[in-house]
Amino acid sequence: MPIYVSIASWQFRQFGLYAVFGGIVLLQLGHLGEHVAQNIELIASRGNVKTSLGIFGILNQEAVHFWWNVLILAGTGFLLSRFGRRNPWLWISFFIASFHGVEHFYLYWLYLTDYHNFVLAASAGIFAKGGLVATPLARPYLHLAYNYVEIVPFLLAFWDTGKVLRSPAPEVSVVARSAQRTRREGEG
Repeated sequence: MPIYVSIASWQFRQFGLYAVFGGIVLLQLGHLGEHVAQNIELIASRGNVKTSLGIFGILNQEAVHFWWNVLILAGTGFLLSRFGRRNPWLWISFFIASFHGVEHFYLYWLYLTDYHNFVLAASAGIFAKGGLVATPLARPYLHLAYNYVEIVPFLLAFWDTGKVLRSPAPEVSVVARSAQRTRREGEG
């Protein structure tokens, strides 16, 4: 942890809020990786949800998923306030994260109000197989799809923001100029 804090503080001094953006990208990619691992386990166990918990199984709890999505949505909202004016990919990711957040809000509400049925996996959510609006995907597969569809525009937003920050063009935003100035001051 001390090594990570040291590296993260250096990155923030060098790249400003773009480093925060990169940190959220890495966290989201790790989260997607967790869902991929869980779904591979699910396929290998022929659908046994109890043995398909992902890499960090202890964190596979609805409260963790709910608060993770709330924080990602808040972080994306913050990034929108800094980089979103001309970044449609960030807006798309925010919309998808909001939709995903509604799903987790509903699941968390079920978790809190009907824990017994929730633990028995009787609560499919809104759009999973057996949910309020049933689709063919079981809940773990649906959430892998949610995370994939959410991260793709987020990665594109990160890429586009990086191009704008490196651009010497006069139309570079105030935030980009501030990040470039901070980077130059760190070099000098």
